[in-house]
Amino acid sequence: MRIFLILLILFFSKNVLSNSLFDSDFYEVDFKSNNIENDKLIKIRDIKFKSINKIFNNILIENDYKFIKRKIDENLINTFIKKIIIEDEKIINDNYYSKIKVNYNKNSIIFFLRKLNLSYVENLPSQMLIIVFEKNLLKETFLSKTDIHYEYLMNINNSFFKIPKLDINDKYLLSNININNNYITNLDNIVEKYSSSNTILLFVDNKKNKIQYDIYLYSDNDLSNILSLEYSKYDFNNLFFNIEYSILNEWKIKNRIQNRDINKTYCEIRYYNLRELKEIRKYLNNVSIIKNIKLKKISYKVNYYDILYYGNDNNLINLFKLNKLNLKFNNNICKISLK
Repeated sequence: MRIFLILLILFFSKNVLSNSLFDSDFYEVDFKSNNIENDKLIKIRDIKFKSINKIFNNILIENDYKFIKRKIDENLINTFIKKIIIEDEKIINDNYYSKIKVNYNKNSIIFFLRKLNLSYVENLPSQMLIIVFEKNLLKETFLSKTDIHYEYLMNINNSFFKIPKLDINDKYLLSNININNNYITNLDNIVEKYSSSNTILLFVDNKKNKIQYDIYLYSDNDLSNILSLEYSKYDFNNLFFNIEYSILNEWKIKNRIQNRDINKTYCEIRYYNLRELKEIRKYLNNVSIIKNIKLKKISYKVNYYDILYYGNDNNLINLFKLNKLNLKFNNNICKISLK
């Protein structure tokens, strides 16, 4: 009887960054085996599941992702695959090494979600401003580098939480802040300073036997209580993991693209030459929520279209920006141009 020896190391390659939530990453595969071809197929299968789950986890809210995860099998994944890329493949005796990436068809994934009437997002916020209010130490540590929460964030590889400059100007801008019954005033100045459309407010109440946290999200002049957490001792790793996860889920709920109803708008495209018009049409075809574009009227260097789309006007404006297009609404007519 032949015994197969398999030593596997499979890990994410940080050298390659995804350009969108529907892009996948390269995974490094490094193993030793007496049956390389068979084990290579097993690892490709593993990468399929890892990569598609990452995509669905990013684009769906928590409950919808849990629902989809139960449906995922290899046959379903294969319907989404555009191609499998294998780079730097090396086979030396029983040793195998390569970088493997599974590319998916974005439209196939979205069509699948539409059949299930599930909403999704196409982007995530890059950073969110975080402001810490520690009840018992408000005077000593408010907007200060001595606050242990800011200190922790400054000492880790943090890409989600945007830390204020923690200077005198910040304290002045927040000196008159007032929070009462989920209504907040005098926060807009610091939000404007940091160009932060989403701001996290972290309230800390350090009592004798427990630490109580209340987390809020301030977005579009609306204050939402996201979650409350309680610890017997400081656990910053767990705290900020839960904050990021819950805040992102709430952001997805507020910004997701519904796949049920179809809206219609009448749009004008002005262009300098045919090359520019072709460029605009190419980018329009990349906007996933557009169901149909119908030419209605042609004039000199200006065309008019009926556009049918899923989601809402904010979704449309946001996705136009992501696809190098400007979109403005004026007197019930939208105007489209290159950025």
